Amino acid sequence: MSPCRVLHIVVSMDAGGIETMLMNYYRNIDRSKVQFDFLLHCEHKSFYEDEITMLGGKIFRVPYYHPKNIIKYLKSLNSFFKTHTEYKIVHSHMVFYSSFALKAAKKHGVPMRIAHSHCSNKFWRLDSTLPFRIWTRHSLKKQYTHVYACSPEAAEYMAPKKPFTILNNAIDAENFVFNLDARIKQRNQLNIINELLIGHIGRFTDEKNHGFILDVFAEILKKNADAKLVLVGGGKLFEKTKAKADSLGLADKIIFTGIRRDIAELMSAMDIFIFPSKFEGFPVTLVEAQASDLPCVISDTFSKTAVVSDRVKILSLNDAVDDWADSLLTFYNGCTRRDNFELIKNSGLDIKTNAVDLQNTYLEAYRHER
Repeated sequence: MSPCRVLHIVVSMDAGGIETMLMNYYRNIDRSKVQFDFLLHCEHKSFYEDEITMLGGKIFRVPYYHPKNIIKYLKSLNSFFKTHTEYKIVHSHMVFYSSFALKAAKKHGVPMRIAHSHCSNKFWRLDSTLPFRIWTRHSLKKQYTHVYACSPEAAEYMAPKKPFTILNNAIDAENFVFNLDARIKQRNQLNIINELLIGHIGRFTDEKNHGFILDVFAEILKKNADAKLVLVGGGKLFEKTKAKADSLGLADKIIFTGIRRDIAELMSAMDIFIFPSKFEGFPVTLVEAQASDLPCVISDTFSKTAVVSDRVKILSLNDAVDDWADSLLTFYNGCTRRDNFELIKNSGLDIKTNAVDLQNTYLEAYRHER
């Protein structure tokens, strides 16, 4: 029997948090029973596409939404769902932009339409996108049949007072357990000997707050000249961040790795993790860092349900950069890393159990609608 095919709607499949979460589930479901396909909103070939194809998934594309191409965009969505009538389940990860795709899916008879929220920043923040958020959130509630979210805060952000299902941003916890051999290997490759290595992993976008990280690191160097910073990832603000590092005179103290696949090994190499995001839902990277028993200093801008280790310190972005610097230096304090597999598993964040649960949800809906 052919597998149930689920269409996931995303911007791209680059190496970001949402994409990594999806790939964690995709690798761990029984693909003879459930297959993932992807409708992308980008022209470039993204990071995970080769792996998706290898695992049996299909990749489709529509133009990215922009007010100037709204007619073309809506036509492309309608054309897609008119042609691809095989999908009984559509799972959209584009927050309020999901309104457009799920409306087209509804028009063409897709019975299970999931709107998934990965974001928990304050809905009513005053900026130029507020009217759009108000309009699309109102429209979205007419298009979905189910709301999924990474946390209760994320569900409230997208669909207030509506029933929702929590889908954990689960990880392969065993893969992220601290590994001394990996630490030695990576530190040798990074040319780190005895220096304190501060790390961050994340796409170079405004919400990840790389400029703030550089400001904090500049303060750290005043207190510990041997410290180094490794920034892992790519994105539209990559060159701007490098330029700021140069302007602050930090270039020889910062390692920009670009996008990497060996995240678990890099986390073993780090001594402490900085994560001052302006907003998050339930960050996969933070769960991975805790699985590696990496001490973390993070902002208070996302769900506290993501914190499962006693080695996480939470600060406000309103706190002075000097306070952040002191916290990073004192919180590390030469700690010995532990095996945190059982901690992550008992917190319900290991992928193997979560993947089976999601797979069964899809299969039940698929059988019902056949």
